[in-house]
Amino acid sequence: MGLHQTVRDALPVRLGDRKYNIDLARLARATIDPIRQGFDTQGQPGEQSLNQAGVWKRSRNDWELGAGQRESDMQESTLREYHTSLGIDPWTKGEIKLHKATSKTSTPAFTTDNMFLSTGGSYVYMTEGQDIYASIDGGQTWPTTFPLAVPSPVKGIASDGTNVFIADVNGVAAVTGITPSTTGIWALSGAEDVWVANGYLIAA
Repeated sequence: MGLHQTVRDALPVRLGDRKYNIDLARLARATIDPIRQGFDTQGQPGEQSLNQAGVWKRSRNDWELGAGQRESDMQESTLREYHTSLGIDPWTKGEIKLHKATSKTSTPAFTTDNMFLSTGGSYVYMTEGQDIYASIDGGQTWPTTFPLAVPSPVKGIASDGTNVFIADVNGVAAVTGITPSTTGIWALSGAEDVWVANGYLIAA
């Protein structure tokens, strides 16, 4: 039995195991664009977002993790952290703004390096050398009638929200309001600093 090729077999279109005739007059060929489209349906932009005809656009509106991330495209990178900044407040969602302006409220001599600030109750405390100043108006003024002295230059200051604890080389003293504590002095020879952490008073 002889075999011969028919028009039906010459240019077949196959769907599964079935062949179909085609209209040669309507046959067309085209190539596939080798450059991928520049859109992305994913929640986090990736390499597929690169439009080779233009720039690679990325948008962010949350920076509340702050500075400290140099690269934003590493596997461990986050979209809420950036490299570095100065004077920037990023902790409001959808917003970046400058820190509040500062101004000088006091002009003491500042003759030593032992200067600290802390808050306790309704007071703000500033130390210079062995003198402790208390402000009742948030640091706008520092009345000279408030200085409290500890035996030696202040090494550290800490607060639990009500009391302020002052460390010098003799130990730790407590201050409430503008009154230094006369009892409960923590004798600690050579004290260098003091902290309040999780309800504990810690000195070194």
